[in-house]
Amino acid sequence: MERADDGRLLVVTDSSFLIDFLVLDRMDILGGLSQFRFLLYDEFRRFLGDGESASLAVAVSRRWVIAADEKGRFRRELFARLGEKYLLDTAGALVTAIRAGAITTALAETLRARLRENRFEMDPRPFDELVKEE
Repeated sequence: MERADDGRLLVVTDSSFLIDFLVLDRMDILGGLSQFRFLLYDEFRRFLGDGESASLAVAVSRRWVIAADEKGRFRRELFARLGEKYLLDTAGALVTAIRAGAITTALAETLRARLRENRFEMDPRPFDELVKEE
């Protein structure tokens, strides 16, 4: 995986991932994930088109982690080309934030409930359980 000059993993974000944290009004959580350098859409707009294909193309060509909550073919293509460790989804970002001490598991469960109110479903296992996985 490619890293920034400061050692952080480079991550290209998909709009679905960003929307989750915007709905929660908790972009600060992403800011607290110090091991990642998130590259947002406007940084690529000058030379990339819209959509998942653009973020996937960048992630694959540069071997960057991609932050997305897309399912189906997008996910299958990402896993086939790079592997599962190259995907950072909303649940994974929250687990990483818990492990880093940026949020508690209780807050993560509250955020999950708020996302569910906005019709976003993630892994239903409790965050206490997800944090223990590696």
